Amino acid sequence: MKSRRILLAAAAVAIGALGLSACSAPAADDGEATIADKLVVGDVGGWLESHLEAAELLDDVPYEIEFKDVGGANAYTTLASGQIDAGVWGFDANGAKTIVNGSGARIVGLIGRDGDDEASREQGNINLFVSEQSGIEDLDDLRGKTIGVNWGQGTTADVVLQAALAEAGLTPADLDVKYFTDATGNTAFLSRQLDGFVTSVNGALVEDMENEGTEVLYYANEASAVSYVIASTEKIMDDPAKSLAVADFVERVTAYYDWRHLDENHEAFAEAVGVQQSIDAELGGKVADAIATTVSVQPYTDEAIADYQEDLDNLVTWGLLDEAIDVQDLIDTRYAENIDAARD
Repeated sequence: MKSRRILLAAAAVAIGALGLSACSAPAADDGEATIADKLVVGDVGGWLESHLEAAELLDDVPYEIEFKDVGGANAYTTLASGQIDAGVWGFDANGAKTIVNGSGARIVGLIGRDGDDEASREQGNINLFVSEQSGIEDLDDLRGKTIGVNWGQGTTADVVLQAALAEAGLTPADLDVKYFTDATGNTAFLSRQLDGFVTSVNGALVEDMENEGTEVLYYANEASAVSYVIASTEKIMDDPAKSLAVADFVERVTAYYDWRHLDENHEAFAEAVGVQQSIDAELGGKVADAIATTVSVQPYTDEAIADYQEDLDNLVTWGLLDEAIDVQDLIDTRYAENIDAARD
């Protein structure tokens, strides 16, 4: 597991000294709670640190942050085992199962599309890409084709595939589905061993779209209202000092997604994408163009919670969950005010 550490500020500080705003997380009984010295944060692919740095959201962090790349399949296991305190990763079936099975994890922020109109839906980072050579022009053409899915079964990519198949009235049995857990999936698609591939937008795919006619057949935002989540655990959130740090982190993640929507920040965002993917500035700009405005951290409104419940219900319909899950068993809204505060 890759681990990186950034020493960002002095040790614990009083509640009122938080960089973005005074967090609304619970205080100690004596009212003298101070923020934790350290927060260990997980993400998938190691992108979060460079992106928060580009947005200048790590300049005034009043605690130490250690970033860990937890890998897609290991995110909730790493969280539940106490190796990390919080994290940002994709909405998937595996995580929902882990929570209801008693891991102690909770979803504290929903990151998803900003509307239900066509423009909002036809965007996404993790999408179903198809090659021109495959002859696939619409969802019905998936029948009999070989489609790869990155990161394995029950993952965010699998959610996108299952949604696409359901819309076409197909099942996985109607095609040849191959699951990948490493970079070989991308290689297999680019070498045309696969007709299509569900994965995140990357430089090689953008070049393939420009030069070889590869297209997005189905977008992440069509598959679900929620694409990513911010997660922590009950144990961490019930610790007043750690909870203050999580509250601050939620604000920073909220501010980051809003930051990357703004045209004036596009160059910095593109540079962060380039660093993350080890691609040149021009290609990083093209990837950034494709993903910059796809999602935001959603306020905890009744509508947002209802949309998340519908996403969970769909996982049952598509066979990714064995039984229905009540959204209230997954989410914890104690940082709702921090999401709002990030936008004040």
